[in-house]
Amino acid sequence: MPPETRQTQQTLSDAWSSRPKRRRLNPNSETSAGSGNRSHSTTEKDQAETSPASKKRRSNPPTTPSSSSTNSIHKSQTTTPINASETRDELNTKTSQTPTSIPNPNPPHLKVTHLHTSLFASPPTTLLCHATNAHGTWGAGIAATFKTTYPSAFAIYKSHCASHSHDPSLLLGTALLIPPQTTSRSATERNARHWIGCLFTSVGKGRQKGSKESILEATGDAVRDLLGQVAELEGEEGIGEVRMCKINSGLFGVPWEATREVLEGVEVAEGQVGEVVVCSL
Repeated sequence: MPPETRQTQQTLSDAWSSRPKRRRLNPNSETSAGSGNRSHSTTEKDQAETSPASKKRRSNPPTTPSSSSTNSIHKSQTTTPINASETRDELNTKTSQTPTSIPNPNPPHLKVTHLHTSLFASPPTTLLCHATNAHGTWGAGIAATFKTTYPSAFAIYKSHCASHSHDPSLLLGTALLIPPQTTSRSATERNARHWIGCLFTSVGKGRQKGSKESILEATGDAVRDLLGQVAELEGEEGIGEVRMCKINSGLFGVPWEATREVLEGVEVAEGQVGEVVVCSL
């Protein structure tokens, strides 16, 4: 090798040897550094957890509704169950305090009194009753007097019978209440202002009249029907008094005493007329 070349190589070798050495990194150095950082942050965390504020937070953890507290709240919002025995006692008390309608064991009966006067001389607003047939005729006896004295009332009666001409027996045991006819062509009827009560105690008349038993039974039913109709008029149109002749004793041939017994056996309900006056002149 030429001397120049050896000198050059020596120079390069010296230069390489004299260069500053580069620090080699330890593979664990970064991990150690990281561990140091983690240790540092762990220490800070431990200090934070051991601080008074941290202890206070730990001693008072956030409140979360437990199942027991939820049930307690739910129960507090639930209506308190009613004591069944108390409810029965209250109902019994209310029932005992509530007035009950007890049927009268001795109900009043219709009172029959007598007055020696003409039926047609009765004061205004009096209800005049008589027994009639169901064929629409007032042709004889006291019925004929009713027809001439109260022509408008007779027309109403006749029309009522005609509406049942297909089966007149439907009228048996019923009553027709006719109000005063203040617009009648008859001055007597207008001025009298009498109510007329038709008691259907027999379907036929004359030889076709009903039997005594049938007439008496129909009399009781018809009078009860009439009293009920009069009671419904209470407070609307007043009826001063209820009067009648000795019904059934004329053309129907039923003894008056038998009819009177039926009348006195009629029970009078509360609010109904309790007396009937029989005019015998």
